[in-house]
Amino acid sequence: MDGSRFDQLTRTFVATISRRRLVSALAAGAAGVVGREEEAAAAGKKVGTTCGNGKKCCKGATCKNTTCRCRAGRRDCGDGRCEKCCASRDCPDGQTCCQQDNQCVALLTDPGRCGRCQNSRCPGATDFCINGECATAGCTGVTGGCIQGCVCHDRVDAGVPTGETARVEFPFSCNESTRRCQGDDDCDFREGCFDACGGSSGASNVCLRPCA
Repeated sequence: MDGSRFDQLTRTFVATISRRRLVSALAAGAAGVVGREEEAAAAGKKVGTTCGNGKKCCKGATCKNTTCRCRAGRRDCGDGRCEKCCASRDCPDGQTCCQQDNQCVALLTDPGRCGRCQNSRCPGATDFCINGECATAGCTGVTGGCIQGCVCHDRVDAGVPTGETARVEFPFSCNESTRRCQGDDDCDFREGCFDACGGSSGASNVCLRPCA
């Protein structure tokens, strides 16, 4: 076979392969578009669009006067969705709108989401969340039930059950530099108010960080 004939066959083969790839790519792209359209149809019509005649509205919305509107208790997030919250300003005081599921969460006190929205569940079944920090529960006294490097003390915040105790980091100082408190709100993020320094009522309460 001469060189010119070989070159012609090579170009024909490459062109055939290229056309096949192009057709496959176009087919895949069309399938993707159809798939997205079907997914959108299954999700329902967005807020502000026309509904009725079998056209359902998206989750959290209802058809009112032939237009999809957010149901009571849901907010229009501006992109056609109806959610329980779109931003933290939509939540009660002390709660944050977690964007992965648009739920209002008390990140400072919720053991299911302690300190942040994702991957933040406290490990123990009886653990609790103090100012965004998981605290290990189950102390039986000042020293009983505690682990190395931690000391058990009673919590004094008015919002917690009477006698609830937690393990706090040790050592700590009870000198004048220790911050006094009447409740968790007086302490920094990831700290709680504990009866840890003895003395008269109130004077013994100091801000300490719980043991994770």
